[in-house]
Amino acid sequence: MVFGSSSVNKWAFGLTTTGAGKAIEVGSTTSNGNGAFLTNGGTWTNTSSRIKKDDFSDINTAYLLQKIKQLPIKKWKYKGTNEYHIGPVAEDFYQLFGLGTDDKGISTVDPAGIALAAIQEQQKIIEQLLKRIEILEEINGTVTLSKSGN
Repeated sequence: MVFGSSSVNKWAFGLTTTGAGKAIEVGSTTSNGNGAFLTNGGTWTNTSSRIKKDDFSDINTAYLLQKIKQLPIKKWKYKGTNEYHIGPVAEDFYQLFGLGTDDKGISTVDPAGIALAAIQEQQKIIEQLLKRIEILEEINGTVTLSKSGN
């Protein structure tokens, strides 16, 4: 099935038109898509504005890092294709993190958020280790690296 023609260059679902620079736009509320869109350049963009979210809570990044270590990451392809990818399967991801609506799919938002939180936790660990190395080097009378890495 083909929609449109060479003169059709935008699609809107749940809206009357798409915004500037958007090839596809999906709705404006939680009942019709919440405003996710495909840019004219081909990048899918998830809605992420604070005004579209609620029920915020802090996360334990150390605990999150432990969960990541348990997550199997494999190279795989979808059945019937030769298109390879690297990543987890939805069942493992849902079991460990309990994010999304079920164990059959993974939102693009969740792995990105988990990765950013894990990087923050790893940075805390790196800074603690650098401080410990600095203290140990001072105790041993050795030269320490400057904080700028030089």
